[in-house]
Amino acid sequence: MWRLIHAMIICLSFPYVTSAQSEDEIDKIAAFSGVSSEEEISSEEFELLQDALRHPLKVNLLSRSRLVSSGLLTAYQAASLIDYRRRFGNVLSYAELAMVDGFGQHYVEVLKPFISLDIGGQDVLSATETNKVYNDLSLRGGYRYAVDEQDWQYGLKYALDASRFRLSFGASRSRSAKTGAPSDYTGSLSYDFKRIDAKVILGDYNARFGQGLLAWNGSFINTLTSPSGYMKKPSGITPVRSFTGSVANTGIASEFGIGRFYITSAYALSGLKTANVRRIGRLGSVGLTTVCDGSWKSSIDAAICIKGVNFFGESAYDWIEHSTAFVAGTDFSPHENLRMASLLNWTQSKQWQAAFSGNLTHGNQRQGSLTFSSDFLYHLTPKDKSVKHSIQLKSQLRWEYKVLEQLTLRIRLSDRFRTWGLNHRTELRLETAVPLKSWLLDTRVHVLKSRSHSILAYVDASYRTAAITLHLRAGAFCVDNWDDRIYVYEYDAPGSFNVPAYYGRGVWTASVLSWKLSRAVRLYVRGCYISYPFMSVEKKKPGKAELKLQTIFKF
Repeated sequence: MWRLIHAMIICLSFPYVTSAQSEDEIDKIAAFSGVSSEEEISSEEFELLQDALRHPLKVNLLSRSRLVSSGLLTAYQAASLIDYRRRFGNVLSYAELAMVDGFGQHYVEVLKPFISLDIGGQDVLSATETNKVYNDLSLRGGYRYAVDEQDWQYGLKYALDASRFRLSFGASRSRSAKTGAPSDYTGSLSYDFKRIDAKVILGDYNARFGQGLLAWNGSFINTLTSPSGYMKKPSGITPVRSFTGSVANTGIASEFGIGRFYITSAYALSGLKTANVRRIGRLGSVGLTTVCDGSWKSSIDAAICIKGVNFFGESAYDWIEHSTAFVAGTDFSPHENLRMASLLNWTQSKQWQAAFSGNLTHGNQRQGSLTFSSDFLYHLTPKDKSVKHSIQLKSQLRWEYKVLEQLTLRIRLSDRFRTWGLNHRTELRLETAVPLKSWLLDTRVHVLKSRSHSILAYVDASYRTAAITLHLRAGAFCVDNWDDRIYVYEYDAPGSFNVPAYYGRGVWTASVLSWKLSRAVRLYVRGCYISYPFMSVEKKKPGKAELKLQTIFKF
């Protein structure tokens, strides 16, 4: 045990002589998603936002359909933006964008990294890049070695973007596949019509409507977030552009607009049928959704903004089981430095949920923020026969403060109490970030108390130039029970969301190199090694090594 603690001290005693980009890609994605840490982002959401960072949404040039399909804007925001462009022309600054109905200063701040204000021609609505064609080809392969197992994986993803026409294809082999052939395929073909406000998608598509009670691919409600994460941003039907498309529907989907009404229908090969009718008004939107997949469910949803206060909700009914569900919430800013949100949810599994969150920014030269959140669950059906009432209460406090010009401190304290199973799970996370020119040094100490005490610590050194990005990590962990496992986000190549669970007593190292070989080619190399030298002989686990290569071609 003392050898392991000594190893952690060595990890955290790295001299503070390095540091990196002032705004990390992961921080931008987490801020937009409203999550409390990168480990809580879904893999599909992460890949979508990572792609948006590399290909910013051109809000002055794209049609309403393409704006909504991006997943960054709601149908109401896209319609408001199109109306603003029609009346006043291009949006020339982020301050101007914040004045467009449905946006606001806070949302524009987190949206900035994902959009571009490139200016179109005189005819704003027709200012799409009709003559430009974009191609992206990603190839990846990986090999994992351990004493008791060896396995490998590979994948291919291709995307073509030609104004109104979009094509994508992906194939990959997972480590668990029994043969060398690809185990997962995905592909989609979409077209946005020119003379009418309509689009059609063939192949894999995502369907996201309302607040996610009936139709929402690849996401879930997580209330331990900042206030901006409470209200979902429905994007309707969108084509899938990933390596696997694991949570997508496969079939045909279409959408067309008539005035302020938008009608969507979709049919999946699995038998899932989805229909949605939505009206976009001056203050927000109202929608009606029906889903049939052996059962028959319908819902009505609304999202409106009145003087900077957002109200959102959805109510659903199962016509076969005769059960109901609803979610309702609001977020608002009572003060320019304070943002608050609340939510109430009743699920078809007979569960009540109530949540509250607030974010307070403070300081002038020394900027900082304090986020607090709580989540209450009550199950009408007991989770355990030994208890009469199944209640869960989660709370979290996050504080970020710029102590010095070259030192940022982040502290996160969270606790989960249940009346069944493991009653308490308490976590404390301490992080520091030190920037210096092209380098960045990050450290984290994660302490957990549940079934027993657990601890994990690591140090990151990141380097970035125009052509090369390098991430180096070394860490140690002591987690004696599987119930106390600690999840950690690991840097990886684009399209790969890597959040392993650490368990046992060991150390690990990882490195990721991104090298821009030319204007059109970028190479990614990731290597990692984990060993368990501090475990007892009877619990000894073999070490593992992994090497991954990925190349992206843009032409």
